[in-house]
Amino acid sequence: MKRIFRKNQLVVTALALLIAVAGYFNYTYDADEHEIATMAEKSNQKTKETKEKKEKKTAQVDDNMGDESAGETVLTESDSIAISKAASLKMDREQTRAAGKATLLDVVNNKELTEQAKIDLAISMITLKYTQSNSVCYVKGGQAIGIGAGQQSRIHCTRLAGSKADNWWLRQSPQVLGLQFVDGIKRADRDNTIDLYIGEDYMDVLAEGEWQKLFKVKPDVFT
Repeated sequence: MKRIFRKNQLVVTALALLIAVAGYFNYTYDADEHEIATMAEKSNQKTKETKEKKEKKTAQVDDNMGDESAGETVLTESDSIAISKAASLKMDREQTRAAGKATLLDVVNNKELTEQAKIDLAISMITLKYTQSNSVCYVKGGQAIGIGAGQQSRIHCTRLAGSKADNWWLRQSPQVLGLQFVDGIKRADRDNTIDLYIGEDYMDVLAEGEWQKLFKVKPDVFT
């Protein structure tokens, strides 16, 4: 009898545990379902509010535009500022271009200038167009012989361009044009040699053992 009672007691206990576990899982499932439903409701509410705001904004735009302005683009304040700046930059560019054109026409129509002078002035203006600010250009015989640009001031640009123009003039000297270089010398080496020869460091190319590498005949000191 005692064994039957204990057996029944174990069965009842097991059933109670099963009922408790089933109840727990049912509660957890219901809680999850409730949480999911809440999240879905909040998402739908947010989507609805966003849609209503867009519709309200569109209605306000339509009211401001009226029937006559239907289909036209509505510009915000930031768009207006950007367009204003772009228009200002375009106007400045057009004014600069017009001033350059007027200057060029003054040169072309100047009867006191020779045709070669007009060509040189036109070449200088084209050259300066594609150099940096504060640029200065010397032109002679249809070619730019000295360009100074990218300096702190126009004075420094003028000095730089002038020194290059001086160098070009010295290169036209018969004493320089008559230099006899060794056969096979590279163009860059020849140009560097001329720069040293007509400059203060002329002994770098006229010293014994050096001039033989560059010249067939040792030249006199440039004067």
